[in-house]
Amino acid sequence: GPWLVTPDELTDARAGKGYELTMTAEVNGAEISRGSWSGAQFSFGDMLARASADVRLRAGELMGSGTVGSGCLLEVGEERLGRWLEPGDEVTLRIERLGELRTPIITRPTGRSAS
Repeated sequence: GPWLVTPDELTDARAGKGYELTMTAEVNGAEISRGSWSGAQFSFGDMLARASADVRLRAGELMGSGTVGSGCLLEVGEERLGRWLEPGDEVTLRIERLGELRTPIITRPTGRSAS
């Protein structure tokens, strides 16, 4: 969602190195993926330790963990969606208790390169 959540707000959902929170991915309102971060291989502590081994992390910096299993459209594959995304499609990623992100797929404005 459009906000940050601290670990103490999710204590009751803790499971292994992740959290038992359902994640769904939809294209145009049709669910194409469902998963949970409860089977995570690395905790945020593990990721912070690894990241800070090579660079200095400062207070206030944000770090993302990537997607949960099957949370990436490339992992789901064309066979599940039936086609590639097109202008006019809308992708919605939702995680219970955290919120959702809606992304419209648009045509690149003319005169702009892809690089």
